[in-house]
Amino acid sequence: MTSPSPVVPRAVRPSRRNVLVLAAGGAVGALTALAGRPDTAVAVDVDADELTVTPATSTATINAWLARRDPTTGVRRLRGTAVLTAPLVVLGGTVLDATGASVTGPARDNVLRNAAATPAVTTTATVSAGSTTVTTARGVFTAAMVGRRVQVLGAGPRGGRVAAPGSMYGRITAVRSSTTVTLSVPATTSLTGATTYVFPPNDAGITITGGTWTNRGKNALSQRTTSHGMLLRRVSGVTLSGFTVRSDGARQVGGQYAVSLGDVTDVRATDLTFVRTASDGIHFQGPAARITLQRITGDHTGDDLVAFTTVDGQSKDGSLLGDCEGDISDVVVEGVDGTACHTHLKLTSGTGAAGVQRRLQRFTASGISGTATGGSPVNVVDYAGPTWFSGTIADVTATKDNSPMVNCNAVTLGTVVVRDVTWPAASPAPVRGIVRFAGRTATSLTVDGVTNRSVRPTSDGGSVAAVTVAVKTIGSLTVSRVACPVLAPSFDSVQLVTSDVGITTLRVSDDSSAARAGNVFSMPAAAARYRVRSATFTRISRSTGSVWAATADGTRTTTDLVVDGMTGGRAVALLRSPARVVVRNAKQSSAAKAAVRLDSANASPVRVTTSAFTRASPLVSRTARQSVSASSTTVGVDAALLAPRNGDVVRNTGSRWPSGLVRWDAAARRWVRTTAPTSPAPEPTPKPTPTPTPTRPGTPSPTPTSRPVGPTPAPTPTSAPVPTGTPTPTATPVPTGTPSPSVGAPTG
Repeated sequence: MTSPSPVVPRAVRPSRRNVLVLAAGGAVGALTALAGRPDTAVAVDVDADELTVTPATSTATINAWLARRDPTTGVRRLRGTAVLTAPLVVLGGTVLDATGASVTGPARDNVLRNAAATPAVTTTATVSAGSTTVTTARGVFTAAMVGRRVQVLGAGPRGGRVAAPGSMYGRITAVRSSTTVTLSVPATTSLTGATTYVFPPNDAGITITGGTWTNRGKNALSQRTTSHGMLLRRVSGVTLSGFTVRSDGARQVGGQYAVSLGDVTDVRATDLTFVRTASDGIHFQGPAARITLQRITGDHTGDDLVAFTTVDGQSKDGSLLGDCEGDISDVVVEGVDGTACHTHLKLTSGTGAAGVQRRLQRFTASGISGTATGGSPVNVVDYAGPTWFSGTIADVTATKDNSPMVNCNAVTLGTVVVRDVTWPAASPAPVRGIVRFAGRTATSLTVDGVTNRSVRPTSDGGSVAAVTVAVKTIGSLTVSRVACPVLAPSFDSVQLVTSDVGITTLRVSDDSSAARAGNVFSMPAAAARYRVRSATFTRISRSTGSVWAATADGTRTTTDLVVDGMTGGRAVALLRSPARVVVRNAKQSSAAKAAVRLDSANASPVRVTTSAFTRASPLVSRTARQSVSASSTTVGVDAALLAPRNGDVVRNTGSRWPSGLVRWDAAARRWVRTTAPTSPAPEPTPKPTPTPTPTRPGTPSPTPTSRPVGPTPAPTPTSAPVPTGTPTPTATPVPTGTPSPSVGAPTG
C-alpha cells in the first residue's frame, strides 16, 4: 500500500518554521490500518493561517498548528474533517474559526480544551477541615504562584451526595514555603495523600466559531471531566459562536456536557446548536460571572439544554464532576429553543466550601420556547445542597405536559421575577400550576403576565392555577396580569398548595378569568394554617368565583384585605380566619349568596366596610356566632348578625331591627333609622409600601414589581411581619370546594 498524501494547507507561505509532525496513533491509526496505510510523517506549515485536514491528519499536527497562532490576531482557520486521538488544545489569545469543518473527538477524552484546563503540577497533599492551608508531599510552590488555582480532589463540598464529594478548589493567596500555601477557600474534609493539581496561569481571550463537533468521551457513568465535549476552565474572555455539538453515545453514558465552562468570566455564547447530546448542552460551573447567552438551540438533549450549577458533581456516587465551585452572577440568557430536551434551563446553587451557601444571582433569562421531556422547561431546584437564587425569568412558551412551565423549587429564593408566561391551547393543563414557587423562604416574588389558553382539565381533576405557592415564608408576593380568556373548567390565579405558608404582603392586580369555576386567591384544604398580613386586590374581573376563597382554616392572624375595583364573580371573600375587609368600586350583578362569608368559627372577628359597591344579595353571612361588624349603605345585611361599632350604618334586611338604612347607637345599644345618604368613609388604611418596577430582559439586576396597567391602585394596608412562633390552634377545617392538586417532587 502507498503512504497517504501529505496534508497541504490552502495558504502555505514560505517559512523556515516548516516542521515535521508525526501522526499519533489511536483512532487515526485504526483508520489508516483499515485503509492499509501506515501512519506517516506529515509536513505542515505551522505559520499558515488555514489548515485543511482529513481523518488521517494527526492530532499532534493540528495542535502544533494551533500553538503557532498569529501574534497579532491569533486567527486560525480549520477546514476539512478531523478524527482526533487526543483533545485539541487552545491557548489564550486563540481565535479558532472551524466554519464548515467536522471534528470528531477521541474515544475517551475531550474534543477540545484550553491550556489552563490541564494541571501544570500533579502531586498529593494534606488538608484539614475548616483550614485554608494545603501542604504538599513535595516542594512545588514558588512566590510567583500567588493567584494560581489549586484543586484538592475530594476535600470540597459534599452538600448533596456524601459519596460524591467535590474538590477543594481555590486561588493561592499566600505561598508560605515550597510545600505550603494558603487558599481562598477552606477544606470541607480532612484528607492525607489527596491527589492535588496546581494549574498554570489563567488563559485570556479564547474564541471558537463554526464547525460540527462530535463528543465520543464515553463516561460509562464514571462522570469525569474528560467526558465533556469542550472543556474550558480558568479563562477570562470567552467567545463561542455558530457551531454544533453532538454525542455519538447513548444518553447519560455517551459523554457528559457538550460544552462545559467553569471558573470563567466575560463569556459570550451565541447561535449554538446541540443535537442528541448525551447530557447537557452548555453547562456553567462556579465561579463564573458576566455571561451572555443568545440563541441557543437543542434537539433531544440527554439532559438540560442550558445549565448553571455553582456546585456540581452530585448526581451520582463517585462522580468527579465537582472540580471547581463558586458563586455565579451577572448572567443574561436570551433565546433558548429546545425540541424534546430534558429541560431547557436548569438553575442550581448549593453548599460550597466548609458549608458556605453559594449563590446564583443577578440572573435574567428570556425567550424560552419548545418542548421538554423530563421536567419543567425552566427548573430552579436544590441540587448540591440548598439552592439560593435571585433573578428574572421572562417570555416562556416552552411546555412539558402536566408540569409547570417555570418551577422555582429552592430552599431560598431572593428577589425573583417571572414575567410573560403563556400556557398554549393544545397542551393538557398543568397539575402543579403554570408557575410554581416552593421552598423555605422568599424575599420577594413577582409574577407579571400569566395566560392560560387551554380548556383541557388537569389530569387529577383539580383547578388549573396560574401560580402555585408552597414557600413557607414570603416577604412580598405580587401577581399582575393573570388571564384565562377561555372557558376552562376551573382556573385559580394564585393557589396555596402547602400548609403553614406565611405572607407579609400580597398584591394581585389586573386579573381576569372567563373560566366556569375558580378563584383569584385560593386556600384549599392542603393550605391549612396559612397567615397573610396584608392582601390587596385591584382591577379584578371574573365570570365566577371569589377574590379570597378559603376552604381551610388559617391561623388567628388578622388579614387586612382590600378589594378595589371588581366586576363579576360570585363572592368577595370566603373567610376562615380573622380579617378586616374593605370593598370599593365593585359590582356583582349575578351573585346569589353573601359577598363576605364567614365559613368557620375561626373567621372571627371580621370587619367589613364598603363604598361604591353594588350587588343584590347580602353583604355578610356566618355559619356560627362569629363576631362580625359592617358599615355599608348599598348592600343589604341582616343587622341582627352584626356585633356593631358606634356609628356603623348598614342597609338592614332583617326583621329584628327597622328596615332600610340604620345606624348603630352605642349609648342606646340599638340600631336606629337614619337618612344618611352614604356610609361613613372606610377606616383609613396605612400608607402603602411602594412597589418596585420589574427589570426588563437583558438587564443583569432584576427588581420585583407588578407592571402598572390602568388607573393607579388605591393605597394598600401594611402591617407587622409574619409571626414565626407556633400558631394558635385553629378549628378543624371543613373542605367546601374541590381539593387542590398535590405538590409533587421536583422533576428533571
